[in-house]
Amino acid sequence: MAWFKKTRKPIAAGSKAKASRVPEGLWVKCPDCSQVIYNKDLTANLNVCPKCAHHFRIGAIERLRMLFDGGWVEHDPGLVSTDPLHFVDTKPYKQRLRASIESTGLKDALVVASGRIEGVDAIVAAMEYSFIGGSMGVVVGEKIAGTPVAGAGHSLGEYSAYVTAGALKPADAAKLVRRRGELMQKAGDERRGTMAAVLGLPTKEVEAACAEASQQASVAVAANINAPDQTVISGDPEAVTRAGDACKKRGAKRVIALKVSGAFHSPLMEPAVAGLREALAAAEFGAARFPVIANATARPVDRREQALELLADQLTAPVRWVECMRMAAELAPGATFVEIGPGTVLSGLLKRIVSGATTVALGTADEVERFLNG
Repeated sequence: MAWFKKTRKPIAAGSKAKASRVPEGLWVKCPDCSQVIYNKDLTANLNVCPKCAHHFRIGAIERLRMLFDGGWVEHDPGLVSTDPLHFVDTKPYKQRLRASIESTGLKDALVVASGRIEGVDAIVAAMEYSFIGGSMGVVVGEKIAGTPVAGAGHSLGEYSAYVTAGALKPADAAKLVRRRGELMQKAGDERRGTMAAVLGLPTKEVEAACAEASQQASVAVAANINAPDQTVISGDPEAVTRAGDACKKRGAKRVIALKVSGAFHSPLMEPAVAGLREALAAAEFGAARFPVIANATARPVDRREQALELLADQLTAPVRWVECMRMAAELAPGATFVEIGPGTVLSGLLKRIVSGATTVALGTADEVERFLNG
């Protein structure tokens, strides 16, 4: 029996580990040539090894950041990949999805975004390999095929276009539309005006008739250029009457007086412009997921400041719908035009503007749901 027993005690680690002199994440080693590269140098060299030209893996978000000039907007960020086939390999696909969503912060392997590359509008789709090895989930096709190229809205519908593009929230758009209506009603009460539709006469002839009918005290202008042979004129009642008579002499098939409360899209709405600019400036107006073609210029708009300016200008400027639709067709040759709202008026006008255009009209909630799920 031993009189003494020696007990070994584990060596306790110090309360504070010795700090490394090299900051964590300062450099990486190239897997091909073992060259040690500072991360800042690797970033400056676009993630390519300066010694052997090995390309380091770049995530989808970083790729988009490198490609676009500045800011960019992701399309359909809320679409989440699911598992309709209940697929299982070594583990259920649902588990893989959940793990990838948690580790990457993404909801699918594909990230689609719009921005500018060297000043040119572009839509880019980037695959994130770290999301289940770039697995092509059920929303990949939807993100690519279902990405809108541009939007447009006729007159008041331009606000709806900005809602669809994600720049305006529905509640904010409703407040703006209400304020717009109040200001236009007031302007119409202060100076009475009217409108008339001219059918079967080219727009240039209608514009010439309006110029001929306008005088210093009363004006008539082309307000809605809806189709090559359908234009709505607007202005002081006596000037609109004179312009309508001049259009008939020039060969118009019909001139139809419209029941309206003001001369919309004409100089008579000028008193409403300042108030609308004030309301627009106070609104929460974000980045659009795709450009909206402005009524006033028939040009695509993707900057907040420009959008706010043109929405106010729209009060006194004509709705250049013919040019808007031709611009949309130019931006996306062969694309499908989707009309959202009751009726098919815009689809009918489009077929007279863009020959052979493919249209889909969604006038009810059921039609929208079938379209989205089809």
